[in-house]
Amino acid sequence: MVCSITILFMMLIFVIMSIACFRWKMNRGLGFTMFLLYFVFVAVSLMFEYQYLVCPF
Repeated sequence: MVCSITILFMMLIFVIMSIACFRWKMNRGLGFTMFLLYFVFVAVSLMFEYQYLVCPF
């Protein structure tokens, strides 16, 4: 549970940083970045679920 919450907060930080990097305007680059971040989030969550990665906590 701790790892899931940590991943969620890390993704929140990355989303805010990516929005700030694109100067708070929605464009194709920001959309692609959001899609990529979501894909990474789902992949890491599934790796924890199927125990390819082990939570250190």
